[in-house]
Amino acid sequence: MNISHIIQEDGAYWPFYGPGYSNHLPMAQCALYFLGAEEEQIRSFTKAYLSEITLQLVHSPREVHHIHDHLGEREYYEAYVSYFKHSLSVSTQEQVVSDTLNYLLLGISSALYHGLIRVHYAVLLKDDDELARALASLACSYEAIEFNGDIILPEQLDDEISRYILERQGLFYLEGNINHKIEAILDGLLQLYIKTGSFIVLHTLTGFEALLSLRAYFDHFTHVIDVYMVSTLRVLLRITEEDYHDLNINEVWEWDRIVEFVKACHHPHTIKFIYALRKLNQHYDLDNLRVAAMIKLKLDHSI
Repeated sequence: MNISHIIQEDGAYWPFYGPGYSNHLPMAQCALYFLGAEEEQIRSFTKAYLSEITLQLVHSPREVHHIHDHLGEREYYEAYVSYFKHSLSVSTQEQVVSDTLNYLLLGISSALYHGLIRVHYAVLLKDDDELARALASLACSYEAIEFNGDIILPEQLDDEISRYILERQGLFYLEGNINHKIEAILDGLLQLYIKTGSFIVLHTLTGFEALLSLRAYFDHFTHVIDVYMVSTLRVLLRITEEDYHDLNINEVWEWDRIVEFVKACHHPHTIKFIYALRKLNQHYDLDNLRVAAMIKLKLDHSI
């Protein structure tokens, strides 16, 4: 199977649709491929997705000559694709990705992390065309945060997340060893997802897996994790006390069974979320990764 060819068939479409929603098609196609789906399953998903979503081509008003020219202006997607294609023709993928991610660091959470997630998939594909589109998606959706906040200990994270959601203020990031920071954030977000089943929290986890997978491309990754923490808190302002639910599941499947179910799934968020959780499980032995997967299957697939 040539997954790059499959993605290329619908790759020129704008990375948004409707009132600002993200086009998940190339990302879900990649996730299915990396989960081991057959070509027939990927094409079945593609057909179902395109039957429900109207995608469009959007032509840019003018060219982009420097990355900062039209950051955050979604109508410049096509121009940014051309800009990054040129960059990739004169430099290596590694250098272009590294330069771009470091330059756009304060906007990694833009469009609910979708640009970052698409870059992660494109890097795994090693396909210049999809990588140019992915980097363009990040650039044209770019919204920089202001990085600030108090420093807390990793063991305070759960209480501080609860306080922040209640009080709607008081940004923070973590003190200590980078690995302790990563493990605390992952555990804290998993617990929040299990308590809420929130679509918003789902994206912070999928974005976190993408960020960790792109670690080698960033300078000063400890600071990157701090930026991620503050970015995610700003995203979590969309969560309220009313989002907490008593979500009980009757059974926790093994990963093989979860993956087999998802390979035949037509729900892009389920596909991408399970892919991210499965990847995280390769590095972090946390039972809550499978619990979170089952919460998603229960909420959206009545498992």
